[in-house]
Amino acid sequence: MPINMMTGKTYSINYPNMRKELMGMKIFHDKELQQMYVDKWVEELMEADKNSVISYTDPNNQSMIMKEKLEAPETFQSIVKMQENEMYIHFRVSRIIQMLKNSGITEEDAIDISIDEFIENKIINWTETDCLVDREDPIIIFPFTIGKIYKELVVDGNHRVTTAIQKKKKTIKAIIIEPNAAVSNHMLSSSFDELLYVFQNEVVWMGAHYNQNIEDEKLLIMQSFFASGAVNVAI
Repeated sequence: MPINMMTGKTYSINYPNMRKELMGMKIFHDKELQQMYVDKWVEELMEADKNSVISYTDPNNQSMIMKEKLEAPETFQSIVKMQENEMYIHFRVSRIIQMLKNSGITEEDAIDISIDEFIENKIINWTETDCLVDREDPIIIFPFTIGKIYKELVVDGNHRVTTAIQKKKKTIKAIIIEPNAAVSNHMLSSSFDELLYVFQNEVVWMGAHYNQNIEDEKLLIMQSFFASGAVNVAI
């Protein structure tokens, strides 16, 4: 039962159904290899789930959690949907902004992204807002593959994207976070959030190789997060 950080409450994940759904996907031609891969992911997610809840509900950690909420209150929540499960990933927006500043990353490091990526090509997943915010500071984007459509996710700046579209701007400034840096620098709220972020990206990445008929699919396993420590993202 992981934590919904927006409400502070636990929610349930049906792991047997997750395992069944993953086994029905086209990830590997070798089904024994896929069974091993799926079992490993489900096992690790369950362990991270348990540890995150223990840490969050530990009375000894409550003061630290309250301090984090006061010092870095802004969190962005995204939903990962499967057939039988809805899971939440939480990005530590306030801390991410602080980390970027501390790393010397400025507006000069931002790139121009075409508004078409949001409304025509729809490669970037974003959330339309009710109010407009006409600011020039860059939005923050994470590589985050969802299905066959979205490749990236706006974690900070949805008001600015909404405003840019309303004003018919051609481009918007953005800083794209490198996925390995996102995990190694703990830009997500818990070990479960980090692992779920890696999992969602990697399963899509693995599945993208399915039609390539790779002769030795074990080579893909060697590139997986558990074997290499790398966060794999489909291009």
